[in-house]
Amino acid sequence: MGECGVPPQVQLFLRACEQGDCENARRLLGLPGGGSADPPSPSSCGAEETAAEPRGEAAAPPAPAVPVDCTDEAGNTGLQFAAAGGHEQLVRFLLRKGASVQSRNHYGWSPLMQAARFGHLSVAHILLENGADLNAQNKLGASVLTMASRGGHVSMVKLLLESGAFVDNYDHFNSSVLSSSRDDLPDITPLMAAAQHGHEAVVHLLLDWGADSNYTVKTVGWSPLMLAAVSGKVSLAQQLMEKGANPDHLNVLHKTPFEISVGFKNKDMKDYLESLTTIRPQADMEKRQPDVFHALKLGNFQLVKEIVEEDPSQVNISNVDGASPLMMAAVAGQLPLTQLLVEKHADIDRQDSVHGWTALMQATYHGNKEVVKYLLNQGADVNLRAKNGYTAFDLIMLLNDPDTELVRLLASACMQVDKDKNKLNSRASLPCSRSRQSLNVQMLPDDKGGLKSWWSRMSNRFRKLKLTQTLRHGFAPTHLVPFPDHPDPALSSTIRPSPPSDTDS
Repeated sequence: MGECGVPPQVQLFLRACEQGDCENARRLLGLPGGGSADPPSPSSCGAEETAAEPRGEAAAPPAPAVPVDCTDEAGNTGLQFAAAGGHEQLVRFLLRKGASVQSRNHYGWSPLMQAARFGHLSVAHILLENGADLNAQNKLGASVLTMASRGGHVSMVKLLLESGAFVDNYDHFNSSVLSSSRDDLPDITPLMAAAQHGHEAVVHLLLDWGADSNYTVKTVGWSPLMLAAVSGKVSLAQQLMEKGANPDHLNVLHKTPFEISVGFKNKDMKDYLESLTTIRPQADMEKRQPDVFHALKLGNFQLVKEIVEEDPSQVNISNVDGASPLMMAAVAGQLPLTQLLVEKHADIDRQDSVHGWTALMQATYHGNKEVVKYLLNQGADVNLRAKNGYTAFDLIMLLNDPDTELVRLLASACMQVDKDKNKLNSRASLPCSRSRQSLNVQMLPDDKGGLKSWWSRMSNRFRKLKLTQTLRHGFAPTHLVPFPDHPDPALSSTIRPSPPSDTDS
């Protein structure tokens, strides 16, 4: 076997097809007339098959024949190689010998796509005459016409359109297609491919044939005008605008063609689109404010630090669920982030607007002991109650398998608060101007009479506790409770360009 499991004879045959070597292709197919030592000529493929002339010496035994539709490791046939190379006579020969005009490689490319991509007009004519599928699409949804448009081959585009190719990769007169979901429509149209790569003549031709100037990519929301903005060619944008392109269209990142031209530093395009665009959300703000909540979810300490240092008010903002950044850090168990936010004066006892949970409650519920210790030592109020009446200590006692150390930690804190309250009550006549102090919690051993007696007093209370609307069981440890995580869509902002190729003059 040869490289990648392809037999040597097959490799030789495919190489002959790639190079347009008719004589060797005939020989490797096991056909007579392929044993001459003379240099191959293009016309030899069209010659009638005759027995090889004897040359005085015994001819070498013929090599084993290879199938005409044998493939390489990527599924490419000899006809595909010949079509891609523009070898007209070899294409005719292979078709006469039974090569499949509809063959596809592993990426869904057909021989006609290969010819269209490289602008081989005569080969395309031959393939169409032999029944090639004019509107075939590869596995990425690109059609034969898209291939020709991507390469900027005006004559090829014209041939395909005149032969009946769909200008937008789908039949505009097919009501079932028009009424179907967006999933059935192509990812990119020929017009978009031509606009992206700056082929003005192809864009003009496609628009004359009725191409949709406002078609958008279903996954990222890009339009032909946006792709023209990437190319930087103002004449392309002008053609699209004359055909009704919408300069205010927003992609999934809420960017207009104008903003895209700014991002790609295409000054002429920016100047042209600026006066046509009425909504410029990004341009008005220059740069969108970094999202502190997204930075927290990533656990990116440096980014959070940069955000809160640039805008200290960010430490106490709320998301849609009423959660603060400190609550999010407590949920994730990120002690350094928690410390940073507290140092930046985050409200340690703030309660969310939906359920009334605090950062201490979140850290407790998620079993983040180090964060709980830190918050208690910073003076977090252990007696604050959520909207259902529960404290942080109540929450941990409602868990199926509470952490013993965490239980004792919170119990010690609650005992300390009770003692402080008793002292304050005994000094009611004294002025009280002292601000809230940290508890500096110390763990109390079980054999201390104070903890045991306190626990006895609390036991009756826990018998009466009932789970209500706040607690949610069955969440993974990384989920935010009661703030569900909504992952950001993985979005692509552009279409990857294909390798450059020659274009028609």
